[in-house]
Amino acid sequence: MYSDLIQRLRCVRPHAPSGLVVVADESTGRDIRRGVLGCPVCDAHYPIRDGVADFTRVDADEERTSEAARDASGTPSREPERTRNAMEEEVLRAAALLDLSTPGGVVVLAGEWGALAAPLAHVADRVSVMAVNAARDTEGRAEPGVSFARAAELPLMAGSARAAMLDAEHATGEWLRSAVDALRPGGRLVAPAGVPLPAGVHELAHDARQWVAERDAGPDTLPLVALGVKRARPAP
Repeated sequence: MYSDLIQRLRCVRPHAPSGLVVVADESTGRDIRRGVLGCPVCDAHYPIRDGVADFTRVDADEERTSEAARDASGTPSREPERTRNAMEEEVLRAAALLDLSTPGGVVVLAGEWGALAAPLAHVADRVSVMAVNAARDTEGRAEPGVSFARAAELPLMAGSARAAMLDAEHATGEWLRSAVDALRPGGRLVAPAGVPLPAGVHELAHDARQWVAERDAGPDTLPLVALGVKRARPAP
């Protein structure tokens, strides 16, 4: 979990949006390998273990008691092995669909798309990639600009991401809603073809595999209106 991303994370408990604070126990440069994310509102604690922030557990005691079971099972690998050429094609396609021609910002890759996290971070200029619920053989690798998390919804503050790409498992219900909320106005959302377009976005294009949508402008992006100043008349 890269420290640069911490300020964009939010508590996933049901209360007013709240940012998180971090206590880092082990770091490699800006990559936090072990520590705890804490919510100042509800006192929830989300562990960071082997570079992966776990938003499915909310306290350290639960993390300790479940550690052995998770080591045995892990996150199943859902991503079939790709050839090098096929991977390069997928990375270039993802970069185009997500509109990564300009530098900066946070990009979310959910589920099987987490396999593209490291190569996409290398292709895109100064883009921070967040892979959520990635396959076991991808998760937690120490890669510059790449963060990993486990969650039941996207744990990002509203308007903090420039783009998100969801696989079929994550293009449903709460995931679609939280992904739309996390996008800034004009941000890109990519999901499988056949998935209904969620509220808050409009479609830009689609093919047999995926559709691409753009986040609608919110009320805070309305054009500025010039205001005149009426001077008071001097007292007689």
